[in-house]
Amino acid sequence: MNGGTNKGKINKAIAAINKVIILNKTTSKISCILLLLHDRLLIASASSDRTVRIWDAEGRCLLNLQEFYRPVSSISWNQMTKNLVVASGVALYWFKISIDQNSQELNAELLR
Repeated sequence: MNGGTNKGKINKAIAAINKVIILNKTTSKISCILLLLHDRLLIASASSDRTVRIWDAEGRCLLNLQEFYRPVSSISWNQMTKNLVVASGVALYWFKISIDQNSQELNAELLR
């Protein structure tokens, strides 16, 4: 395995996370941040303002999920199924995250 290639990917991921933290448009604190490897590098951030946002590596917000009644305490990503699990209060929400191949838009389907 090429250590230089992995180091470059790690540095790119760290730079992307820093952009998200700086460009975060919420006034609430970020409670959780997570790297998502989909067709490209994505970053999910959860906030105490009851939102989950998904960002690209350039810090652009691609998706804003606002379906939560309580602050979001944690998020988890399943690489195999491309599902995002969100913990809000005592509830768990499962989303199927997909990218439209034509428009390249990000979509989230609430599974539960």
